[in-house]
Parts: sequence; C-alpha cells; structure tokens
Amino acid sequence: MSQTLRNSLIALCTLFLSATVFAASKAEIDANVAATLTEFYATSNAGQKLAQ
Repeated sequence: MSQTLRNSLIALCTLFLSATVFAASKAEIDANVAATLTEFYATSNAGQKLAQ
C-alpha cells in the first residue's frame, strides 16, 4: 500500500471517528429542542401559531 493511500485512509478514519464522538444523543437533542421551543413561545406572542 502506498504511503499516500495509507495516510489518506488514516485521515479519513480519524475524521469519521472524531465526528461520531461529538454527536448528541436523541435525548439530548430532544431536550434542546424542547428548551428552544419553550423560549421561542415565551418571547413571541404568535410563537405557537407560527410553529404549527
């Protein structure tokens, strides 16, 4: 295997693994969405109507 190909594969694997480490869980995403919607509804009188 050439050095360039080997280095490219290592770089791709590193990039893929680092991206998966920082992914949020479904529960974390749901909690953030709920908090954002609560804040949106509180700051805008028509927030709920716009969201529907």
